[in-house]
Amino acid sequence: MAQPTLRIGSSGEVVRRLQAALSRVGFDPGSQDGLFGPRTLAAVRAYQAARALIVDGVVGPQTWTALLAEASALPHPVGISLHLGLNRVDPLQYGGWDGALKAAEFDAKDMYDLAQAQGFESQLLLTEDATSEAVSNAIGAAASKLTSGDIFFITYSGHGGQIADTDGDEPDLLDETWVLYDRELLDDELRMLWSLFASGTRILMLSDSCHSGTVARGKTYEFWYPPLEYAAPSLDKSIWSVVQRLVLSTVPAVIQELEKSGYALREDGDERPPELPTTTGGPVKVLPVTTYSLAQLVAQPLVTLLAKGVDPSQDSFLPKTKNLPLELQESLHLTKYEFYKGIRSTARAKSKEFQADLLLISGCQDNQLSLDGDRNGLFTANLLRLWNRGSYLGDYRGFFRRLLKMMPPYQTPNYDRSGSVNEAFDLQGPFSI
Repeated sequence: MAQPTLRIGSSGEVVRRLQAALSRVGFDPGSQDGLFGPRTLAAVRAYQAARALIVDGVVGPQTWTALLAEASALPHPVGISLHLGLNRVDPLQYGGWDGALKAAEFDAKDMYDLAQAQGFESQLLLTEDATSEAVSNAIGAAASKLTSGDIFFITYSGHGGQIADTDGDEPDLLDETWVLYDRELLDDELRMLWSLFASGTRILMLSDSCHSGTVARGKTYEFWYPPLEYAAPSLDKSIWSVVQRLVLSTVPAVIQELEKSGYALREDGDERPPELPTTTGGPVKVLPVTTYSLAQLVAQPLVTLLAKGVDPSQDSFLPKTKNLPLELQESLHLTKYEFYKGIRSTARAKSKEFQADLLLISGCQDNQLSLDGDRNGLFTANLLRLWNRGSYLGDYRGFFRRLLKMMPPYQTPNYDRSGSVNEAFDLQGPFSI
């Protein structure tokens, strides 16, 4: 099929294919964003000069024929994807709690369809099938098939958890987890599984779950919220989790609004001057208010509200979030401490140097909660809306920036890079093989 003639100012999927082909044969067009700009023009001209073609920066029949023939002669990268969605968990393994959600399976099915449309060899594991063994085996099988230049795309929708860190590698003293059907899968285990992938393999990970900002074991979003027994000392423990959900949803929004107005919080032991410069150029006024006291201010009106008879068990009281209830999480910390300590030790003993290139886009930060929905979780719904069946033009960084603007301040996605990071991955079109 004849390809359209392209020149500077052209745009669309065909430009993205041009950029991908140039990149494959060693001529860097910059971001594979579907926009024929100066960097793509420079790559075209360099390719034309190197192949003794007319150097005019216009991609016509001669340039297309040479470029596509050369690119198609190279080994084609392979894409494998895995999509996990859990609408509930085994109550026998979680103290009688089944963790019912509405949209997690829909999320997984929609991401499966997206991956299939992009040419991935895809697998779907839903609810009862999404056990720790099945998920680990599926990731391990993909690692055994993929090599440098290939891509593994994994999505998770379900509850996220945090359990006490026992090896001192987490600044917040908590390991992030995926709440699978039979047990929690630790971030230490995920790192061990990523270490099975060959150097140069790309891993794209989307996690629509609570506390997911560093579940892939990358950078830490350092921010601390006090335990609710201190923030709301008069609150009955049976409804701590209700207040916690509102506090964790509200405090980040308040802080962001303060920062927009040029204010910052003063944490305990903070010796910063009353005003300090910022990267944006203006001074910031440091308030004599800590995160702890702000959480108290948020929590106390909630205590009053609940004392007036509002039933926190009603679905209408709060939106459904994808986290383990606080009291259950505390109970699991106590009853399964040695169990998870053993799993963590085994994972760390098996883990090798992490040589794959991993990009995580998470549904929220480690200290935040992700919202469920009727048809999709909030993160997945906005991601699919932005993707718009492949009509989005841009690279991963631009995609994330656009997605960030679509999300509320109390649920802030994270863009996290780890492993052997290669900027070329960031510059690719989202979900491309």
